[in-house]
Amino acid sequence: MSIGGQIAHSSSCLDLEVQKILDETPKWDLYLQAQLITSEDYKFLSRFQETKSSEDRDELLSQQGFGVGFVQTCLRLITQLAQVRHARYLVTILHELLKENPTHAKFFPVSNEDTNSTTYALLLTIMQKEDVVISAEMSFIIAVIASTEEHRMAELQLREYLVHLRTQISAIPVGIS
Repeated sequence: MSIGGQIAHSSSCLDLEVQKILDETPKWDLYLQAQLITSEDYKFLSRFQETKSSEDRDELLSQQGFGVGFVQTCLRLITQLAQVRHARYLVTILHELLKENPTHAKFFPVSNEDTNSTTYALLLTIMQKEDVVISAEMSFIIAVIASTEEHRMAELQLREYLVHLRTQISAIPVGIS
């Protein structure tokens, strides 16, 4: 198989895994009952899950404070949840949100107007988790966010991101055609 074929195969395998992840919606009400998430977290997650179309999501996210609150909730829970499958779900939701409409990058927090250091530190930390799906999805999220004017990436963080991508690509086994 050629290198292009291997990358396409890896991509289609990832697409299948993403679909499985999206089909297994976490039961956020149980997290709320166990006090693992707040009622505000539950509100953001459950209202978002009720949306059926891109237009519904756009409308919900554009409501005063909802888009930013939803993204902040997802990012915080990704770092706090013990179950990797639920962290995968949240990362995948954020990925799909940006894939659907890249302008949703505006809902990601801007920490420092010069470098966005805190935002990118968090995103890069999530990207470097030992989970292939989380790493791949977060790589896309960072690329979309970094492509916006309001989310400039500092040179050191850009270098860290590129080194991670190079490491991931070099890990793809190269077979004989």
